[in-house]
Amino acid sequence: MRSKFRYERRRRAFAAAQYIFLIGLLFAGAWWTYGRVSDYLFTSDHFKIKTIEVAGAKNILQSEILALLPFRIGDNMFRVNVSAAEKNLKSCKPELKDLSVSRTFQGIKVSFRERVPMAFVTVGGKKLGVDADNKPFPLRGEYVNAPLAELVAVTESERRFLIDFLSIFKPAAGELSAQVVRFRPEAVKDVSFDLADGVRVYWGAAGKGDLKGKIERLNSVLSDARSRYGQIEYANLYYYDDGRVLIKPKKGS
Repeated sequence: MRSKFRYERRRRAFAAAQYIFLIGLLFAGAWWTYGRVSDYLFTSDHFKIKTIEVAGAKNILQSEILALLPFRIGDNMFRVNVSAAEKNLKSCKPELKDLSVSRTFQGIKVSFRERVPMAFVTVGGKKLGVDADNKPFPLRGEYVNAPLAELVAVTESERRFLIDFLSIFKPAAGELSAQVVRFRPEAVKDVSFDLADGVRVYWGAAGKGDLKGKIERLNSVLSDARSRYGQIEYANLYYYDDGRVLIKPKKGS
């Protein structure tokens, strides 16, 4: 019995040793194959970057984007960390949106859209555009001297509030929109804005409401008041729903 038990134990040990040997052999083969494939991928001329395409640039120079990429034509594309390159571009270029860095056949493609400013904000003494995503960014190209209204907002939520109002006001305002130079948040979700000739308009609640009728009424009242009094200090539409628009002429006019 003891002899049979020892034989069985030796047989199992031998089988286990064979199994371990085979696993080791497979692992060594896989490692060797990985090394050879890796050497080929990382050293072969077939996988060198031959083109770097920049798609979406209008006001931003392609050379600006290329200068921020951590790779060049001739580098191995499998050594490129596209995620890190994309993250770096997003950090350095907030004026870009929908940014993507991807590999193509023998090349790299950088694609994006340029943000379109709805207005501007002043941050640290600098004029920055702000778009519908409530994202401040440097103004470039045609937008540098564009006639944008200023958003006087201290917090991000105030800025969001004004952007939401601007998105419904601007399409309905017609020619009046071009006269607005500044928007401000007021108490209890009200908004006011300044016109180019110095008139402050206390608009009232920023909801949709009767925008077209309210704008037509404002234009009519301002036209009449200017013909009567000359310069106007403010127009108050807080009582528009009651059928009243208050006008205050400037002193001495």
